Amino acid sequence: IRHLLKSHDFDGAQRLLGRPYALCGRVIYGQQLGRKIGFPTANIALSNSPPVRGVFGCTVTLPDEQVVGGVANIGSRPTVSGQQVRLEVHLHAFTGELYGQMLTVTPRVFIRAEQKFDSLEALTEQIRIDNDMARQLLGSLTGFETE
Repeated sequence: IRHLLKSHDFDGAQRLLGRPYALCGRVIYGQQLGRKIGFPTANIALSNSPPVRGVFGCTVTLPDEQVVGGVANIGSRPTVSGQQVRLEVHLHAFTGELYGQMLTVTPRVFIRAEQKFDSLEALTEQIRIDNDMARQLLGSLTGFETE
């Protein structure tokens, strides 16, 4: 299963698990950088290091069981000198506070590997592209409302 997840074969992992692979954790305070650049994220505390890394279109199950689409990064955030592996997710079609709440993030489609950018502006532009790609891919995969 780990091999399938590392190769971003989420359908194959789901067949073996009998359910979609998902990461669960509590939303914690971060540096608020995503909010500053126009893409607020829920920073989710992980109890262990997941086998997947990169940027993904995902679905997020909220505490009230509502499911929304989003774009997630699982990695160390090299552009901002991150050290620890983190899960950050920008939710589509959601506004509100999530601090302290438990979320379930299900990676659905791999978008790209994590990379270091030369500037915050270059990172912001790539996040915009990733976000648009996640909306398109999730819409075609699941029929979710991503607006």
